[in-house]
Amino acid sequence: MFRLRLPRPKPAWMIPFGSVLLGVVLYLLDPLPLQILRHAVFDQYQRWQPRVYEDAPVSIIDIDDESLARLGQWPWPRTLIADLVDRLAEAGSAATVFDVIFAEPDRTSPPALAKIWQMDSDLRQRLAGMIDHDTILAQHLRGSNVVLGHALTRDGKAPDHFSTPFRIVKLGPDPLPHLHPFKGSVAALPPLQEAAAGNGAISFVPDADGIVRRVPLLLGLADQPVPSLAAEALRVGQGASNILVNTDAVTDTGITSVRIGAVEIPTTGQAEVWVHYTRPRPERYIPAWQLLSDPVPTERLTGRIVLVGSSAQGLMDLRFSPLGGMIPGVETHAQAIEQILLGHHLSRPNWAPGLEVTGIVAGGLLVGFIGLSAGALLSASAAAGVLLITGYGAWLAYAEHGLLLDPLTPALALLIVFIVSSLYHHIHS
Repeated sequence: MFRLRLPRPKPAWMIPFGSVLLGVVLYLLDPLPLQILRHAVFDQYQRWQPRVYEDAPVSIIDIDDESLARLGQWPWPRTLIADLVDRLAEAGSAATVFDVIFAEPDRTSPPALAKIWQMDSDLRQRLAGMIDHDTILAQHLRGSNVVLGHALTRDGKAPDHFSTPFRIVKLGPDPLPHLHPFKGSVAALPPLQEAAAGNGAISFVPDADGIVRRVPLLLGLADQPVPSLAAEALRVGQGASNILVNTDAVTDTGITSVRIGAVEIPTTGQAEVWVHYTRPRPERYIPAWQLLSDPVPTERLTGRIVLVGSSAQGLMDLRFSPLGGMIPGVETHAQAIEQILLGHHLSRPNWAPGLEVTGIVAGGLLVGFIGLSAGALLSASAAAGVLLITGYGAWLAYAEHGLLLDPLTPALALLIVFIVSSLYHHIHS
């Protein structure tokens, strides 16, 4: 009677299997050094092929060093901020978005000066009775499509008063467990919040190396999701009332997309967008002093989302960029909004880890068994071929489709398999 005889497993066969298993475990543990190396590969992609700048309806009013020299040190009186708001409203901006926080009362207000200056009682009484600058700013904010910023904190508590002129519509499970969690917030004064059309979190969540690669659209504040500055800019700029959040109900991988007005935005599981940076472009910027002193350049403001922030070194709102060096934080917000409005997205899809693990297993076993049977030279050739295919495929996925795939971890796993199997073959040959 014919019987199919399978070859008996040899002890040496455990070498490629064990090495591949080690590579998979390393991938799943995802230690910090591996994350940093992976992100370095993604950064290199951006340096080789940054996003090509296209004019989008986004501009930046820059509180730069020259503006501070001309108009005075920061913080400026709220009456000056009110003038800036009026200028932008007159120019027809779709939304005026402040990447600054008005958390404390204006010290230049007459009632505030009455408390600290030495003066006679009659003058003190007259100053104390005058309208304060924060009330003036609140009056100018109303009806001007203004978004104010607030900063989230890991400790403390959420503000007792927090204006939320929006509604988050949940399509699927609760997104809150998937969002970056924060406990407190440094927010604008309550009268300013109430007068504004929106309030957005200016906070980023940089990677371990300090580089901002993703911008969140939603964040968790205590027991509620709150929109970021970019999300509120898009909502107010479109005149929308709702933010629709799609959460995966099947695989429990978190948020899949966020819809704001007419814009559908694919996101990471934590409601972030990967930013595909352009190189710095002066066309984005209008110095604040120029807006407040010259005729308003309406062609660069009408119908646009206008962010107000600072590139001044002394105000310390600078962020590390994947392209190298530092850029103003306000530009990171602006670039994220630009690519969303242009329909340009980078993504690391949910199936990427599965594909990368498959690459580790298939490539590792191939290289391992060749190394055991044919030695280092042929095994090295096979490894080089697999690495070439993996690396070129990952680059092509980025360059042609905006996908972020990791060729590094499969390469490290192949290196482990190649070294171990080649050494075994050399010792036993």
